[in-house]
Amino acid sequence: SPSTWQTYVERLRVNTQRLTRFVNALLDVAALERGNVTLERSAVNLAILVQDVAALYAAKMSERKLLCKTTIPGKPTPDVWADPDKVRQVVVNLVSNAIKFTPERGTIEIGLQDLPQENQVSLYVKDSGLGISDENQAKIFNKFEQVHSARPHVKGPKGTGLGLSICRALVELHGGTIGVESKPGEGSRFHFELPVGSASQIGRASCRERV
Repeated sequence: SPSTWQTYVERLRVNTQRLTRFVNALLDVAALERGNVTLERSAVNLAILVQDVAALYAAKMSERKLLCKTTIPGKPTPDVWADPDKVRQVVVNLVSNAIKFTPERGTIEIGLQDLPQENQVSLYVKDSGLGISDENQAKIFNKFEQVHSARPHVKGPKGTGLGLSICRALVELHGGTIGVESKPGEGSRFHFELPVGSASQIGRASCRERV
C-alpha cells in the first residue's frame, strides 16, 4: 500500500543519511591521520561564531524545548588565527552532541571564557544533560568511543563515535587543546582553547597551510 511504501522510503532516507555521515566521518579521520589536511587560516572572531552557531540551532532547540544561552565577555575578544570552517565544525559538533544528550526543558550555553593567558581564547559548550563519568571522560575523545549508558536516553539517530575524535584532532592541528568537565546527572562542559593570532598574521588576508 502507499502508506507502507512511504514508511519504507522514510527508513531508507534516514539510514542513508546516517551512512553518509558515517562515511564522511571516516574520510575525515583518515585524512587527519595521514596528515592530509589543509588549514586555510584567517582571522576568526569566536564571538561572532558563537552567535552564528546559536542561530543555526535555534529552531532545533526550540523543537526540543531547550533553552539556548550565549555568553560573551564584556571586553572585545581577540581574533584567533585559524581555519574558520574547521573551527565551526568543532563548535557544531559540540552543540549537536549537547542537544542529543540534554532532555527536554534543559539548558545549553555556548560562550567564551576569559583566560589568564592573553595569548589564548576559550570557547565552551555547556549543557544540563546526563553528564559523563570520570572513567568515560578519559575515553570519549578516542575513535569509536561512546557513552553506552546514555544511548537509551538519546532521541533520534545514534552517533558514530567519531565526532569528538575529529574535534580533538582539528583543535590540536591549530595548536590548541580540548577537554571536558562533567559529573553524572549534572551535565557537561566541553571547552577548547585556540592561540590568538599575532599582529602580522591578522594583517594578512589568508594563509594556506598543509599539516
